[in-house]
Amino acid sequence: MAKTPRWAVAAQVAVGVAIVALGAWALQPGGYVRPVGVPREQVSEHLPKDRPERLRGLIRLPGIESDHIYYDQNFEITVDPSGHPKTVRYRAPVASEAVAPPAIAEAAVAGIRTWRFIPFQVKGRPVHAWFVGQFDIVPEPDRPTSHVPFPPVTDVNNVVMTYDEAGPRALPRAVTVHGNGHIEIANTSVLSQQHFQTTISQEQVLSLIDGFRRADFFSLKDDYDGGPTEGIRKRLSITIDGQTKTVEEANGEYAGLANAVMEVESALQRASGLDR
Repeated sequence: MAKTPRWAVAAQVAVGVAIVALGAWALQPGGYVRPVGVPREQVSEHLPKDRPERLRGLIRLPGIESDHIYYDQNFEITVDPSGHPKTVRYRAPVASEAVAPPAIAEAAVAGIRTWRFIPFQVKGRPVHAWFVGQFDIVPEPDRPTSHVPFPPVTDVNNVVMTYDEAGPRALPRAVTVHGNGHIEIANTSVLSQQHFQTTISQEQVLSLIDGFRRADFFSLKDDYDGGPTEGIRKRLSITIDGQTKTVEEANGEYAGLANAVMEVESALQRASGLDR
């Protein structure tokens, strides 16, 4: 019988060592076979950052009505060290009336599979992780039934943009941005209402106007109310050459409020310093 060549023996040994090493890696805590369990309260810190903060705990789907939202739905999820979901399973609630229909549950699972979570780490090393995430299934962004053209800006100095907010557990705040870059801020404290003024560049003013334009602001509904609790009521408006459009919302993300509108709200807060 012919002897097996030494190179073949060495190759077999190398393959065997590699298989053992791969098995050991997969079986260690945080490996593919033994993902690290993550407490529910830590999941929110790892939700995708590529969406507005208000949307990170929501799954937006077509066919959902704002008066029939599926709250507190549980999903069993395993993610790899890069944050990509490897397995996603819907865990139906005990109360039958709260169970999402199969088509909606499947669509929600498919939506989560497109997310990229912030990787979970153990001692500074990214690992496979397993957790149960709780999310609300809400309507997708509302699409205007008719398009209202955005007014031409003939003189930027005649543009006025405003944002204000107030709620049962929030003190009133307001900002007015004029087309010449002048900003007026009213910030209510426990003891008094404080007024401030600041300025921004013409480039920043034009960027804010573009935000309203991208949101197709004049085509939107006047009001977006939703959510499980009474939230902060926010009012956003723009006046161009005497033509004004105002949109009010409270938990608007539960009622189809467009992402672009939330971005405009955030941009106005950043420009005025209200986000600090």
